[in-house]
Amino acid sequence: MKNFYISLRSVNTKKLKLLLVIGIFFQYLSVRAQNCSPNAGSDQVICANENLILSGSVASPGGSPFTGSQWVQISGPSVIIDNPNSLSTTITGYVGGETYGFRLVGNCAVGGDNQDDMQVTVRSITEAVISNGDIISCPANGTIVLNGSAPQFGETVSWTSSGGAGVIFSVDDQNTTSITLPETSCGVSTVRYTITNEDALGPNLDCVSFAEITVTNRGGELDVEAGADQNLNQCYTATQSTNLSGSFAGCGIDGQEGAWSFVSGPSTPNIASPNNANTSVSSLQAGTYVFRWTVSGPCVNGSDTVTVTVPEPTQDIS
Repeated sequence: MKNFYISLRSVNTKKLKLLLVIGIFFQYLSVRAQNCSPNAGSDQVICANENLILSGSVASPGGSPFTGSQWVQISGPSVIIDNPNSLSTTITGYVGGETYGFRLVGNCAVGGDNQDDMQVTVRSITEAVISNGDIISCPANGTIVLNGSAPQFGETVSWTSSGGAGVIFSVDDQNTTSITLPETSCGVSTVRYTITNEDALGPNLDCVSFAEITVTNRGGELDVEAGADQNLNQCYTATQSTNLSGSFAGCGIDGQEGAWSFVSGPSTPNIASPNNANTSVSSLQAGTYVFRWTVSGPCVNGSDTVTVTVPEPTQDIS
């Protein structure tokens, strides 16, 4: 009986050792499998006109080398995963108002495949379009109608302008508006039409779309005037100077501009800026001078004269 007990005890010890070895082996494999862990990244919220990029990672232990990964779509309307076997890939074919689910599968030599899921919510935004092309015009042409793409429910629109054309909007918060160009401005302005889908959580999450055109104003006042006649005060110097002020003639765009010229007088004066509506003239001696302001171009044409009377100099100094 004693010998039988010793033999049974020996068998049980061998079984326990075998079970212990098997347990340690499976625990080792389990740890190795768990360490091969893909991370698909955080969920995203983007606008329909933004780029959608998936960027994941896979952690693998040194003894279980990483052998590859794959992105697959698991929910939402069908899209194109441009590089499904790359940890970072772009997505094309998505539309606003939908939510898409993606899964990153990580492959390791030991531990098999593991996976992680994420989702992308795409917010809607209407593409901003201005049906007009770039505009070159004269103030006398009157109002110009601008048409922008119609916003959808929940979206707002705005028109803005920057530059020298002096664009004036009839309304700036509707997709159809009209503009006028001032006679006393000239230059080029950038007109922007913006559609905004506001987010309740804050302006940093707003979806925005915009389109731009350029508006060129040649400028020029229709009534060409050289200004009121001038009678200068007596001065102790032999010559005097004064300023001429004519109507706005433009700034040279497409040849729309003005020019001062000397018509008559006792001497030839100096005109500082002949093409500037407001310029100084000097070297005026006693007598009467006549200057002509001539405007020409595609918008305004005409001329007018101004008389400047210079009295005899006085020897009195006050």
